Amino acid sequence: MAHPQTQFTQTEFTGASLLRARRTTVGRATAKAQLKRMKDSGQYDAFSLKKKPTYDKSRWPCPPPVYWDSDVAKWIEGACYLLSEEYDAEIDAAVRELADMIRSAQQPDGYLNTWFTIEEPDGRWSNIRDKHELYCAGHLIEAALAHSNYYKNNLLIEPLEKYVKLISTVIGPGPDQKHAYPGHPETELALLRLYTATGNEDAYKLAQYFVEERGNPKGQDGLHYYEWERQQRGESPYQRPDSYSMHDSGWYNQSHVPILEQKTIEGHAVRAMYRTGVYGRDYQVKNSFLGAREFHDRRVQAPIHLSNPYTNQNTLTLARGPLIYCVEDVDNAWEQDHFRNVGIKSDSEVTEKEEEMNQMGEHYIALRSVGWIRKIDDRTESKSGIEPGSSLRQTVVAEEKELTFIPYYLRANRGGRGHMRVGLLRGCC
Repeated sequence: MAHPQTQFTQTEFTGASLLRARRTTVGRATAKAQLKRMKDSGQYDAFSLKKKPTYDKSRWPCPPPVYWDSDVAKWIEGACYLLSEEYDAEIDAAVRELADMIRSAQQPDGYLNTWFTIEEPDGRWSNIRDKHELYCAGHLIEAALAHSNYYKNNLLIEPLEKYVKLISTVIGPGPDQKHAYPGHPETELALLRLYTATGNEDAYKLAQYFVEERGNPKGQDGLHYYEWERQQRGESPYQRPDSYSMHDSGWYNQSHVPILEQKTIEGHAVRAMYRTGVYGRDYQVKNSFLGAREFHDRRVQAPIHLSNPYTNQNTLTLARGPLIYCVEDVDNAWEQDHFRNVGIKSDSEVTEKEEEMNQMGEHYIALRSVGWIRKIDDRTESKSGIEPGSSLRQTVVAEEKELTFIPYYLRANRGGRGHMRVGLLRGCC
């Protein structure tokens, strides 16, 4: 089975191009900037299993360090791809050191997660919906595969296969196992990639179980698994992450109904794309997955619904060829509120101009047009006993503004205050 990650090293650019320039910049600058950021934040040393003063536990239910394993793993994976293109001694040394730390962080039973090892040693597998335990495992697997492909050894494959074996004993269809599946899909495709590369049957069977069990309304003791898990933690049904409109909003992580009963793609966009990627393509590694072909055929016909369930805004985005554009405060210095009240009409004239990024000497095409700013009047209080306490705010067009758009991939590279938006309000107020 071909995967983009394995084909990456077979791609060559024979002349000047946008993608070649991007890859060169990422290899020579971005990867090192990320490495410095990981060291400054404490992420780099996470697998040393030493608690850091930078540990921020204020955000419930997922403090930032919960994701650190996946952050390090993603960097290792990307670094290995870049090393295959152009060797860099600093990147190579960091990858080697991280691989040694990951191996040393593995527990005797095969467990491999820094947050739960350091902060919640008794909390393993207690919040699979939210705390990204399996998600981190998936990215570690993908890092191991990239590492093995470049270094031609099993220094990371070996501990990850041991970890997969442990997970297979904890999660599965047995009466004494947890009938769980990742709250954030990713592990499934990583497991199938591991199976493709090594023939590891535990990886294949676990991926199959995750796919087929997702959304089972009576998965554990007659309950949806995430509801059963919540009750085991003793949490109130009213205590929920902000991203869940209701405590049982299974659509957010695509577990609202079993996979083959899902007629539309719902919820968190990244999770949905991980899911459709593995179910649409990787299902066909073997043909024994129940309903694999049926789901793939249905997926092609499914309407994609990834809009924000709270706002349902009608927006318009500019694109030039395959490139999506955005507005950024570097070019539109007057903006103070992330362009949330800025709009553009679908028939507005759009002009092009070639520009150069001074920092990198990289050329790009900027787009220019005229938009408008929506002004929402403040609420005015009515007299008591005569009218309702406040009247609806009135929306008016305040003024037209010239807008400059840049390719989205270039954002956050030229300074500014971080104000950016892709989709602007469509039409006129």
